[in-house]
Amino acid sequence: MIRQARPIFALLALLVLAACTDNGLAPGLTARLDSPGAEMDRSVAIGLINDLRAARGAEPVRLDPALNVEASKAAALYARSGSISAGRRALGPIRVRLATKGHAEEKVSAGYATFSDTFSGWRGNPGDTQALTVSWATRAGLGVHYDASSEFGTYWVLVLAAEEQNAEGAGQAG
Repeated sequence: MIRQARPIFALLALLVLAACTDNGLAPGLTARLDSPGAEMDRSVAIGLINDLRAARGAEPVRLDPALNVEASKAAALYARSGSISAGRRALGPIRVRLATKGHAEEKVSAGYATFSDTFSGWRGNPGDTQALTVSWATRAGLGVHYDASSEFGTYWVLVLAAEEQNAEGAGQAG
């Protein structure tokens, strides 16, 4: 029982020790992104994801510029179309979009104004938590887009991917 509780306590301790503001979270996690031109602090956001990964025994992921571009493109399309399912039909499967033979996954959320709220939604859903902590993920990209005319306003996308493999099977940084 104690062994099972350790990851939860570790995550709570990391959140408490995070760079603090008056509300207890780093400004990059609580910045409102529900306005045109608002920009996400990806480093702080990926740090929170990596805290969860560490608490669950998974290795950290690193931000990948190409995955950031893909996540941002997807978030913009979802916001413009107002529909995640319509956007996914238009974009196609994430593995095809990344042209990868390895693992890749996309997590999408909509309607939250801050990354901390988005992360709480993902963390509160067992399927999303499992996806955020998959052992094969080594790279990540984050995107957010706001469109006042869309149903949910703000759309968030996290893309997780494994390292690419070259012809000999050795990993290549992406």
